[in-house]
Amino acid sequence: MHFTYFLNTDGGRAPPYPRQQVLLQSPKKTRFLEFVCEQTFAGNGEKLNEYLIGVEVYDRGVEFNPQKDPIVRVQAHEIRRLLKKYYEDEGKASPIRMHLPSGHYVPIFARNLEEAAPENGSEEDTDVTEKPALSRLPWRRAFLFAGLCLVLAALLVSDWITRRTVQTCAPASALPDTFQ
Repeated sequence: MHFTYFLNTDGGRAPPYPRQQVLLQSPKKTRFLEFVCEQTFAGNGEKLNEYLIGVEVYDRGVEFNPQKDPIVRVQAHEIRRLLKKYYEDEGKASPIRMHLPSGHYVPIFARNLEEAAPENGSEEDTDVTEKPALSRLPWRRAFLFAGLCLVLAALLVSDWITRRTVQTCAPASALPDTFQ
């Protein structure tokens, strides 16, 4: 199995998810985190869903029905709880934090702002806040769609003005004989 690792600050390799003792005792929770991280790093994050995780991680088979079997939702909830507990205690100084947003299975990695803040109380970089990296693709699509709408509106207005001008400037041959 190929897996992507982050470099620790001491130069060692560490998986991108916490190696908390509770997770190490649960191979399925560990496999859940490995699977969602692998799929996200491979660029398949948008394909992660309850069915895929149930089949690949929990060996439920192709007949798996997430509506009838809540194993993935229950385990994801438990993993979120364990992640929160880990980052409040043991992983408080971790430079990178992994978040698994509720209702989603794509992990988000963010820098630990508490750990990165200057300890001497200087206000130099304290006003800079960093949020977990969110996909900018929906915004790009929205701007592209808005631009296309503006171009279409401009074409429609241009066509309307052209037709109006043509109708008001009728050729002399179209006028009755009394006006010629």
